[in-house]
Amino acid sequence: MTDADFIVCGAGPAGATAARGLASFGHSVLLLDRDDFPRDKACGGGLCPHVFDFPHVRENLDDVLESVCTRGMIYSPSLKGHIDQRSETPLFYNIRRKRFDHHLVNMAREAGAELKREHVARVTEDGTKVRVTTVAGNELTAKALVGATGPYDPAARYVREHTGQRPLWGEDEIGTILVHEFPVGKGFIDEVYGEERLSIIHLLTAGLLDGGYGYGWVFSKNDVLNIGYGGFKRDMKEVDRRSVFLRYLKVLEQDGYVPEDLPLDRFRGAPLPLKGAIRTTYHNRMLIAGDAAGFISPISGEGIYYAMDSGRMAAETLHRASQSNDYTARGLSGYQKEWNRAWGRDLEILKLFANRLMAWPEAIIRYGMKDEVLRRYLVAIFISSESAYRLKTGIVSRVVRNFLLRR
Repeated sequence: MTDADFIVCGAGPAGATAARGLASFGHSVLLLDRDDFPRDKACGGGLCPHVFDFPHVRENLDDVLESVCTRGMIYSPSLKGHIDQRSETPLFYNIRRKRFDHHLVNMAREAGAELKREHVARVTEDGTKVRVTTVAGNELTAKALVGATGPYDPAARYVREHTGQRPLWGEDEIGTILVHEFPVGKGFIDEVYGEERLSIIHLLTAGLLDGGYGYGWVFSKNDVLNIGYGGFKRDMKEVDRRSVFLRYLKVLEQDGYVPEDLPLDRFRGAPLPLKGAIRTTYHNRMLIAGDAAGFISPISGEGIYYAMDSGRMAAETLHRASQSNDYTARGLSGYQKEWNRAWGRDLEILKLFANRLMAWPEAIIRYGMKDEVLRRYLVAIFISSESAYRLKTGIVSRVVRNFLLRR
């Protein structure tokens, strides 16, 4: 006997989506998370237009929607150049993670999943079932599980160790983001950010981080500004994070993007894998989804869509496996083929762009200022509104064209 047909570790967008899908198929599901809901999450809180692929989100978006962004600006590190892109259609949708994640969890529970507050410490499998051991010492068993607790997910570590991968992310693979939502009032946002709800990206955090790739952002919601910055762990550990955050606010203040002397009482931090997906995301009776698998844009850190889509795919894969009672690695391997076919190539191209094109941010922004087509392409890959794989040839050709014209 098992405690449930399936266990989903982590109740973020990936886990909640997987739990909802499995429960909708009629399976018993335990959804485990270390926190009570509603809970906040360090994140920009932007949903790319692909979110409409999920009917249960599309039909209930008004319940969590803060604003719709139709204008984006990307600044060069020196602040001497920026691109400004307006769109007649939404670039992305602004939400607040505390409400959005709670909404997804409630939909999973309504479908029949049981939410338990448990901090997962370890997972194992013995060929007949998976076993989850919690920090509190409880043991839970199931036919299979989905690991979705984030970059240091115990199931992901187990899968990586048993498929010949490095068990944990290195400092050159993992990023750190710091975020705070500042209540500035709807009047201020209406005046400064307008009906377009302008969103801003500063490459290399406006020169505040010495070396390495990083970025800062401002997302305008209803009456709050979501402001944050991030970079690779190897670089972030060398700086006084609060000091850099305060200096970033001063940069924004000089351009009028925040009120004068905006107080920074506190901020949230989170790890973020920024080097693409892990090599293998499945093993006997285990699937890895969302941040735990590295399903995040290496350029912008956007991962909500990939999290939800991988959660959906995980649920469908396990449901198919249940029909043949085949939870072996071979039986679950279709999961990797499915996400790789859907957007795996996009993540690889985004990693290439982050490593190559964004090594020359001043030049890229300068080209984008003069080239309307390149400007649209750059905004699209930053917000993941279009397939990076389909855009790759166009972006490279436009960059080369601008470089040759400059000469």
